[in-house]
Amino acid sequence: MNQQMLGLSNDTIAVLEVGAQSGGTTVRFFDAAQGRPIGEPFQHSLEIKEIQLSQVGTSTERQLILIDRNRDLYIVGIMKRQPAKLASMVDSALWHNTTGMLAALVDQKLTVWYYPNEVFVDKEMLAKSRFVKADAEFGKAAHIQVFTGHLQDPSMWATLASMAMANKELNTAEAAFAEVDEVDKLHFVMKLKQVPHEEGRNAELALYRRKPDEAEAILIQAGLTYRAIKLNIKLFRWDRALDLAQQYNQHIDTVLWYRQRYLSCANGEESNERFIELNDKVAIDEQHVRQHIQEEKTAEAERPGAKRYVS
Repeated sequence: MNQQMLGLSNDTIAVLEVGAQSGGTTVRFFDAAQGRPIGEPFQHSLEIKEIQLSQVGTSTERQLILIDRNRDLYIVGIMKRQPAKLASMVDSALWHNTTGMLAALVDQKLTVWYYPNEVFVDKEMLAKSRFVKADAEFGKAAHIQVFTGHLQDPSMWATLASMAMANKELNTAEAAFAEVDEVDKLHFVMKLKQVPHEEGRNAELALYRRKPDEAEAILIQAGLTYRAIKLNIKLFRWDRALDLAQQYNQHIDTVLWYRQRYLSCANGEESNERFIELNDKVAIDEQHVRQHIQEEKTAEAERPGAKRYVS
């Protein structure tokens, strides 16, 4: 066993299995204090050449990086085990010793990700929140030995925005997105701050992280059925929106109305048998639908503890 086969942190040990049976594709995790296994082994699709564990945060936040035989760099959450590719043509990678930053030699150029977790949320922001030293070539098979200290460059604003979103610090995220001229994301945050309750904001943040099912579950658990239906309408998940409307016996006409508006704007005709059948059975009164939607918005604003984001 060599250094590339072992990942160590203060609470976790990662071991790369080698040999004919494993094929070098399996990583096992152990509790550093007790030696007991942590979850099931992680299985990669290709032979793994190197692994490392992040050094900061709690055991539930621990991250593994791996470089496989194609020289692709992946990051994997120890708890969630959902790998995401960070880069190709990678010779070496190393976690910062006191922060969550990650450095790698990518195509013989030094690349530093200030917040690599953003790969799970927004790859556009990930690209903006990294530092690339393009004027230095390190040669083939170079290896990073030490990664300490701090870097200063404009991508720090993008990093701040990503970290602020992850920690629900919306005022900080708003300022940071403005600095990097991310207009769409800035408008999203400004609109998010107007949502009158924490559950709705958490659902929108889950949607921002591209987890629509989690967002829906948050809303349903909070009793915000209309907002859950509307979420699916916004995502064009028409069947799911109708499922919820029928399950809770509310806003069926709202779903049909939005569907008709969508098809009208797209110059399309209804082809979904469920909607065809319901259109023949349910009378749609636009004024009633709009009034019902407004009543839902008023009821949300008057929920106990409802308050727009101000902190």
